Amino acid sequence: MKETKFEECCVVSENKMLSVEELLEVSQSNKAYFTTIKDSLACPECRAASLTFRPNAKTPHLSTKKHSIHVENCYYAFEPATKKQLQEYRDNPENHESIARKLNSCLDSLVAKSAPNVIRNTEQSTAKGMTESYLISSEKASKAVPRKRITAIFYDEDYEIPKLFYGRVIAEWDTKNDRPRLKIYSVQNKYICSVWMSKTVYDYTESHLKFKSKKECSVAFFTEMKLSNNFKNATIKHSAELIIRIEDM
Repeated sequence: MKETKFEECCVVSENKMLSVEELLEVSQSNKAYFTTIKDSLACPECRAASLTFRPNAKTPHLSTKKHSIHVENCYYAFEPATKKQLQEYRDNPENHESIARKLNSCLDSLVAKSAPNVIRNTEQSTAKGMTESYLISSEKASKAVPRKRITAIFYDEDYEIPKLFYGRVIAEWDTKNDRPRLKIYSVQNKYICSVWMSKTVYDYTESHLKFKSKKECSVAFFTEMKLSNNFKNATIKHSAELIIRIEDM
């Protein structure tokens, strides 16, 4: 199985979550503190598998330590679905409700992770229902649908393959052309990407989500991200592939 690059980890000794970006900052600005936690990094889902931080890699990331094992029902214990499997899953109209559920699960995870000093225990984080919400069935075994926090560092493998992209962002609509798009920025107002769609898909968006100016929100979408001239662009084919939530940030 190809090495999984984690975007965040659980610092078991302190019962808190840290992202790759936060770890990178700590490893550079507070080396003494980083030394105290570097052997306490674990899988953000099951906390059973130990992780190692690779700050000097081409793209800094977390990976599972050699011989360290995720618990049976952990999301990261499942092999990722192939590009072909993901495209077939996406193109099947019968899967629209399933896709929407997965996107909502991604946004639910943002709410759970925002609670200060609250880390799910192993039994909770590996609950069968939670794990299955991110799986699709194949002929031989269930496969994991890849997830990507859109505010995190992007790797080469994050492009040109269907993924569940999600995050807390600032967004604004651009409807000047025949193809409307949702422009997405970080909460620091740095441009990230655009999500394009047909006018028909846009018309299915609920009216209260068609905000007239930049708005803080949570967003999730299922599609392929493409990189062209250093700009990230994605296109959704159906309204079920995009979920927007406006809530207290």
